[in-house]
Amino acid sequence: MASNSRGEFRIQRYAQEIHQLYEDKSKIPFMTQTREERDPRAHGFLRIEKRFRIPREHLADDVIMVTYPFAETIVYSEFRYLIDRLSAISSIRTEYSHIPDRITIDQAISRVLDHSIPDFIVIPIDFYVDLHRWATQLPNPVIQYDGPNAYYLQSNCRLRILWSNKFVRLNSIIIGSLNDSIWNFIRGNDNRRLTVEFEENGDETLLLVQTRFRYDEPQPDQVSIIDFPSELLRQPND
Repeated sequence: MASNSRGEFRIQRYAQEIHQLYEDKSKIPFMTQTREERDPRAHGFLRIEKRFRIPREHLADDVIMVTYPFAETIVYSEFRYLIDRLSAISSIRTEYSHIPDRITIDQAISRVLDHSIPDFIVIPIDFYVDLHRWATQLPNPVIQYDGPNAYYLQSNCRLRILWSNKFVRLNSIIIGSLNDSIWNFIRGNDNRRLTVEFEENGDETLLLVQTRFRYDEPQPDQVSIIDFPSELLRQPND
């Protein structure tokens, strides 16, 4: 009985770690408003879910299981979903055959200002070196660091920078406002946005990590996109 109690406590601790890691890493709060849907039978909701098989020995007393991959797989899937939807709906689009410069980005921001006040910008991670140079070498830096966060400064607004990564590849820059859309969600277990369920199955434990949502998109003229050829960027791990 004591062993089972320890096992249950350990699983509860891992579940709480996954919940917390997801909430700490999620890009949702920086890209859209959130709203809880209290009717679990509401229509139009999608699911992002991942299932894992965990050998029983990984849950033993003398083993510390790394839990962040279980949370990050949902974080990356949500981020990818938002990027794809914003890219698909935008009616303000500019294509360049070269890496965008400061003037290009400022113009893209200005094009959306008649319809919104943008407060985030999604940028390929390979563009990091250029933007860091803009922050340190230009007479009037356009990048502002505030603790772990970075912001792009334009004369009319301040946009939080969200970087792509090797799991979410990107060859465009996306400009928008979190106030123009809503991420409706149905709470999972533990009364949180994510469902985390462990289930014993013979010699292994099954883990389900799931989120249920409906995305109310911004208007097409509230999102500005700068596209450029992917070959201009050195993709991570290529």
